Amino acid sequence: MGAFDDPLKTLVYQMKYRGRWSLGETLADRMAGEQSAAELLKGTELLVAVPLHIRRQFSRGYNQAEIVARRLGKQCGIKLVRPVKRVRDTPTQTQLRSQKARHENVRGAFKLVDPESVRGKHVVVVDDVMTSGATLQAVARELLRAQPASLCAIILAVVDPKRRDFQAI
Repeated sequence: MGAFDDPLKTLVYQMKYRGRWSLGETLADRMAGEQSAAELLKGTELLVAVPLHIRRQFSRGYNQAEIVARRLGKQCGIKLVRPVKRVRDTPTQTQLRSQKARHENVRGAFKLVDPESVRGKHVVVVDDVMTSGATLQAVARELLRAQPASLCAIILAVVDPKRRDFQAI
């Protein structure tokens, strides 16, 4: 939806770390109403939320990316599937500053567990925040092994410290 700046930054933080999971639904509703998101989702057959490790999901009580994906799916009539599992409990990416460290942190963290669910399908991966893209790339590497027809991603916010002016939807 936009750059990871306020007020979006505060809303995502509240959703992710303060138990306000319903903000994920509100943000997903807003995203679904945006023309560029609707265009991306128009041909989508399946949504895949970036999975959390079971320990982190248990401590948080929910997966914020799944909250967003589930709501987008409901709004747009797209099925949510879970073909990828997080198999390593990695430190949070927010503590890592370099792109190299972020990529190393998530290397081997995900495993394709249900390739048939996405094979030949148009798939969109859903996440809350993208900083370096390392997490999305790690999930995409696993999903590509299943040979989807297409693979895209949609996120709520992009961290853009260099002000590269990413497209906001």
